[in-house]
Amino acid sequence: MTATIALLFLSRAWQGLKVDLEAIYAEYCNTVRSKVPAIVIKALILAEDRRFSKHGGIDPIAIGRAVWNFIVHRKLEGGSTIEQQLIRKVTGQYKRQFYRKMREILIASLVERVIPKYDIPGVYLSIAYFGWRMNGFQQACHRLGIDLSNITPPHAASIVARLKYPQPKVVSDIRARQIAVREKHILNLLSREN
Repeated sequence: MTATIALLFLSRAWQGLKVDLEAIYAEYCNTVRSKVPAIVIKALILAEDRRFSKHGGIDPIAIGRAVWNFIVHRKLEGGSTIEQQLIRKVTGQYKRQFYRKMREILIASLVERVIPKYDIPGVYLSIAYFGWRMNGFQQACHRLGIDLSNITPPHAASIVARLKYPQPKVVSDIRARQIAVREKHILNLLSREN
């Protein structure tokens, strides 16, 4: 009985989310897709979801690693795929709860029914939060003074680093160091791929 109620609730949640994803995807196709360079998508995948092309929205290896590190080392670690991050952004639900995470995992496996796999990273970048007055890739480039037509690997690393460490209005030394370390890490990942 409880499983049936849970599936019914999940089905209703998916129907509403599906409409939102369809609208976001249409907007992305019409205005953003041509402006997101491949290097930024590559940096995103390397930094946030290395097995992106090998899973259907859920990465059991990343989830297992995150659970193991929490149980053994009491260390919180991300295990979310780009699909899960997209769901989190669209729903606006960020609270650390087991229920929210399970719902996100289940719904992430359905994202490819609305958005083709190859477009998911770009769609996520188009709405992601990069920091103060940086909602979406285009605003992030504008605020960071990055020319959309000439994005280099260091620019891509700078943008993607702010997904993990969003830039506040006033950047502290600690946040500046976090962003710089993350940028360097992403640049190293990019250089190893070439």
